[in-house]
Amino acid sequence: MPISFSVKKDEGYLICTYTGKITDQILLDSWKKFYESNDWIPGFNEISDVSRAEGLDVTSNGLRKLAEYAKIMHQKHNVESIKVAIFAPEKIQYGLSRIYDAMTYNSPENIRVFDNFQEAEHWIKEDDHKKKI
Repeated sequence: MPISFSVKKDEGYLICTYTGKITDQILLDSWKKFYESNDWIPGFNEISDVSRAEGLDVTSNGLRKLAEYAKIMHQKHNVESIKVAIFAPEKIQYGLSRIYDAMTYNSPENIRVFDNFQEAEHWIKEDDHKKKI
């Protein structure tokens, strides 16, 4: 699977890992499937690890569609604020992550882009937005 999800229930966050070629369709379909599954826990913070994504064929339109869909899902579940750390060590990954960040303006997603996974994880685990079940 190009995009996989791992929920860390005890720690109150999830990790989304991108591997291989990612397209707009893969991006949106994967997130829709996850958001509509029983695995997604609304309000959990998130780390998106795009470090293993190759041949990113993601457009600004695809990122916009994902941002709009995520906003709708968060609002539907009364999520007011979550932290999203994006681990993007390469320039193209970083650039696409910053575009997504700009598209989430006025949404519950508070995004920061990191080039160090441990820093991303530390920020996610800070207590100010953590939600336990």
